[in-house]
Amino acid sequence: MTLKTLQFRANQLGRRNLTPEQMSLLRGRRYNRRKKQHGGDRRSSDSSCQNGVLKNADKLANEHGVSAHTIVRDGLYAAAVDKLGVQHEAAAGQLPATRHDVVQAAKVLGDTPTPEQVEQARQTVTKPHVAGVGTPQFRRWRASLHEAGHLVAACHLLDDKTASAVVLDAGGLAYIDVADPLRTFDQAVAVAAGQAAASLAGNHAPPTERPEPVPLVLPHLPANESDYAAIAADLRAGEPDAERVARWCTRGCPADPGRWARRYTWVHYTADCLVRDYVAEIIEHARRLFLTGRTTLSQEISQ
Repeated sequence: MTLKTLQFRANQLGRRNLTPEQMSLLRGRRYNRRKKQHGGDRRSSDSSCQNGVLKNADKLANEHGVSAHTIVRDGLYAAAVDKLGVQHEAAAGQLPATRHDVVQAAKVLGDTPTPEQVEQARQTVTKPHVAGVGTPQFRRWRASLHEAGHLVAACHLLDDKTASAVVLDAGGLAYIDVADPLRTFDQAVAVAAGQAAASLAGNHAPPTERPEPVPLVLPHLPANESDYAAIAADLRAGEPDAERVARWCTRGCPADPGRWARRYTWVHYTADCLVRDYVAEIIEHARRLFLTGRTTLSQEISQ
């Protein structure tokens, strides 16, 4: 690979339209190439046991504003994705399997797998864990999880106890206390948490009950079912979450793509961590949204 190509791919890391998954793959591949070029990582066994951090990982971590352990994990994931031939699905964020499952599936194959073994492993990470993906029911469930992610993030990051959300068919809207444009890191994470929570749909099935929306009686929302049209208009007029986060990432540093990338990565990493910490709470709010079309943080959530 030429130096020009490497520089081009390095510059890609500064593009604000890359998803966290794509940025992770790019970091991982750069790390793996450097390991190969330098014949592996030379370090003492004591250092290996104590830190688990490679010299190449340290350099890339400093360059991209993440930890060395993140770089190492990115490398393992990128190698597994390439080995299983699921580059497109991984870059598009369409793998229902977790990153850990992808790495393990590649590890089980060994060094010289047959084409049949590779295909079988590929199927284990690309087959949805939840039936009905792509159906109206699944899209409504994904939208419910998305808005529930906003609510829970607003509660724990912004101390917003009055947030509410509504879901209409496959679209949703959360009313949370964030400025427009976003002003703080926590506000950016609260917005990014919607996308992070939506990814739970791959491993958490929607309720089996049939959704039965009821008239809305929430703060900030129309009180009558006939006013659903007003909410639909809000949905059409709203700016996509990704664009709001991207504008916050570039604020104050329009000529520094590297800083954009570091902000973007940290916002989405924090959102992913928050969703993992509050999965049960998000699922319960999403269930209420899915079944009734609305929920508020003031409603008690069963544990």
